[in-house]
Amino acid sequence: MNKKVAVFCGAHSGSEKIFSEHAHEVGKLLADAKAELVFGGGNRGLMGIVSDAALDNGGKVTGIALEKLDTFEKTNPRITTEIITKTFFERKEKFLEISDAFIVLAGGMGSLDELLDVQVNNQVGMIAKPIVILNTLNYYDSFLAWMDNAVKYKFLSDENRKQIIITQSPAEAVKQALNIQAPSKEDWMSRLRI
Repeated sequence: MNKKVAVFCGAHSGSEKIFSEHAHEVGKLLADAKAELVFGGGNRGLMGIVSDAALDNGGKVTGIALEKLDTFEKTNPRITTEIITKTFFERKEKFLEISDAFIVLAGGMGSLDELLDVQVNNQVGMIAKPIVILNTLNYYDSFLAWMDNAVKYKFLSDENRKQIIITQSPAEAVKQALNIQAPSKEDWMSRLRI
């Protein structure tokens, strides 16, 4: 069975060209690995870039779009499968349900919300799926520092902190998402201990 990898990223391209380059590389690498890309459905910004790169290289792409955002993000008309949701909650549940792993590229509040939703579900044993942050230009350093503070002040276990894989390489992000084994759903409670 080929894996389905969700990529969370911005509906904008950001200020630096490297954000777009990394999104393109991730889409291409997923297609080359015969992994299906699952993304937010949009045809703008990094979302449009990652999905076009996967499609241009023969990949399958599923877009999970939010009905309310369609006028802004405009669903990529080339995608293989489109799923329309009415709420963010429904959209995130669908991501959790159909994706085998997650890669987070640069993005805004929506990308951060999706990242946290996956990790919280991992923490409490609802899922056991790898999550990788592609930390292009150290974009997520402030978030990583917050997590380190949460560990330091005993609001987050070090074991749960280390579940999120960090890399600055698109190739490494895809490799980790496709190959790393997430901790078991069965012993989640032991990982909560601080």
